[in-house]
Amino acid sequence: MFSILDTYGVNHHMTTIVSGGSGNLAKVLKESHPEYLYLSRKEMDVTDRETVMSVFDREHPTMCIHLAANTDVAGCETNHDLAYSTNSIGCRNIADACIKYDTYVIYTSTDYVFDGEKGLYKEEDPPSPINYYGLTKLLGEFEIRHVPRHLIIRGTMKQDTGWRHPRVPDDIFQSLLHYSQYSWILFQLIKLNQTGIIHVGYDRYNLYEYAKSRRQDVEAIKRSDIKSVRLPGDCSLDITKLKSILNLELMPKPQ
Repeated sequence: MFSILDTYGVNHHMTTIVSGGSGNLAKVLKESHPEYLYLSRKEMDVTDRETVMSVFDREHPTMCIHLAANTDVAGCETNHDLAYSTNSIGCRNIADACIKYDTYVIYTSTDYVFDGEKGLYKEEDPPSPINYYGLTKLLGEFEIRHVPRHLIIRGTMKQDTGWRHPRVPDDIFQSLLHYSQYSWILFQLIKLNQTGIIHVGYDRYNLYEYAKSRRQDVEAIKRSDIKSVRLPGDCSLDITKLKSILNLELMPKPQ
């Protein structure tokens, strides 16, 4: 149990567990919240119901930040079983444990629940994923929504520095954020006890232009050049709701 006033002004009298505790976002969260219990797949495999339940039985968490996921978009197309077990069944196991212990759950979903045909999607727009990754994350949302106190955050995250891909489609638009920005928003929403679905991100960003600002030798291609997976064209998100909640006129632009 913890009782601290954390970096973001949240006074915690709770035990918080973080699934996917060795991932990129978890590492950023840990910089400001080292008191949380960060569980790697080895420590809590979310696909294993018995393991999840045993962790919850032991810790009785007040809050669970559910980050564990298979985010290899192309890999999800070739290994449906792994994608489904991690992204969908994993959410079911987490949701059932949260229901048992009346745990507040925060789930990081994705803009890929949309087909990318129109862009600037609102929270109430009907999802229509075009790849298996997006489908399994959407099924995960359905599971999490069974938890009485749930927060589903849709968005996309990039590293704060650098760019590793040499070729990037110039016909993709997203509302991306850096991990550090995403982390800050997540804790603000927790502080305000938000529930439901909330879109996060910058207003709209061309992925190639962003990549070019990070890596000068990046090559522009088209989505159709990528044969391993179908990628949505414009999954940018309408963040009007987020800006209203946080009383912000404009989200800080990723640099």
